[in-house]
Amino acid sequence: MRARAVVGAEGVMEIQRFPKLGSPIMTSVCWANGLAKSPDGVAVAAGDMLDFLPFEMLLG
Repeated sequence: MRARAVVGAEGVMEIQRFPKLGSPIMTSVCWANGLAKSPDGVAVAAGDMLDFLPFEMLLG
């Protein structure tokens, strides 16, 4: 999923999922700074730990 990593209010790294799925792909790519990997077939809830792959690591 397209996502971005940000530092939350308590100074902890958080991952934000792009709020819309589907056709606004270019908007989400501009917004995101990486990809979050979620387990297949598992619902992700706020506070769950996920792997995050920053674009700079993937493209650099």
